[in-house]
Amino acid sequence: MKFDKETMLKHQFWFLLALAVPLTLGAYFFLMTTVRGAINNNRKKLTDDLKSASAAGVIRNEKHVKLMEEKAQEMAKKEEEVWKEAYDSQKYISTWPDEIEKKFKFKDGYFATEIKVQRSKDKAAGKLPENDKSHFHGLVKDYDNEYVTVVGEKNMVGTDEKEIRFQATEKIKVSGDKIAFLRDLREGDRVDVTFLRSK
Repeated sequence: MKFDKETMLKHQFWFLLALAVPLTLGAYFFLMTTVRGAINNNRKKLTDDLKSASAAGVIRNEKHVKLMEEKAQEMAKKEEEVWKEAYDSQKYISTWPDEIEKKFKFKDGYFATEIKVQRSKDKAAGKLPENDKSHFHGLVKDYDNEYVTVVGEKNMVGTDEKEIRFQATEKIKVSGDKIAFLRDLREGDRVDVTFLRSK
């Protein structure tokens, strides 16, 4: 039989089949031997690690636990410092257009993740709790579907601001008596806002 271009084009299915079958078998053989062996080795290692972790280890006393907690806090501070240094060196690389930045304040804004509402007929329902690094307490001044402005009795921790505008996050949770969405808020509602701060 003569092999020329015309014959190959005419019988291309059979030529491709003759190439595909050995390649498929080779790939299948590779998966069943090399990859399967690696998976079994990893499974055995994980099983052994689980057994060794489950076995009763050294019992630590309170002094040792306290020492490890102090070390963990120290490492967390170092981690935060490293993140801050990395952010400071990159903060001017990625920026938002001015119109978007003015509206959402991605660089230095506050982003509400949860709002707990206390709606009371008695407007003087007591003193507001203390603010901290992730909670702000106050009264609703203004709101819409994208933000809520809250006026606090005390300044935001680390600032001299008493009036804070919180942007709503995608999965914001709003809770209170018959309140489930930002649109349910009313001016004067007492709120506890859990938030994230852009760095």
